[in-house]
Amino acid sequence: SSSDGRPAAVTWPAGATTAMLRNIPNRYTVEELVAEMLAHGFEGRFDFFYLPIDFHTKRSRGYAFINFRASEDAERFVGAFHGQRLTRYTTQKIMEVSP
Repeated sequence: SSSDGRPAAVTWPAGATTAMLRNIPNRYTVEELVAEMLAHGFEGRFDFFYLPIDFHTKRSRGYAFINFRASEDAERFVGAFHGQRLTRYTTQKIMEVSP
């Protein structure tokens, strides 16, 4: 993380297609997070999406794994989501994307 609280820039490895997204607000559901991705133009660009759910709280654990069909889409995902906040719920969580 940098001094302003934003995560450090990500250097995406050539050919990498799988991303881990961290600091997702726990209230987000699979459907809500996928809707955010579709709103950013990722429809048809990923073939695997996993948002672990805590069975006791029935909420997400705050991270997800996404596999993209092409590494270019994974890189574009970094640009769209890394260092950003999701807007559906008020949150201070700044998301981080890593390979």
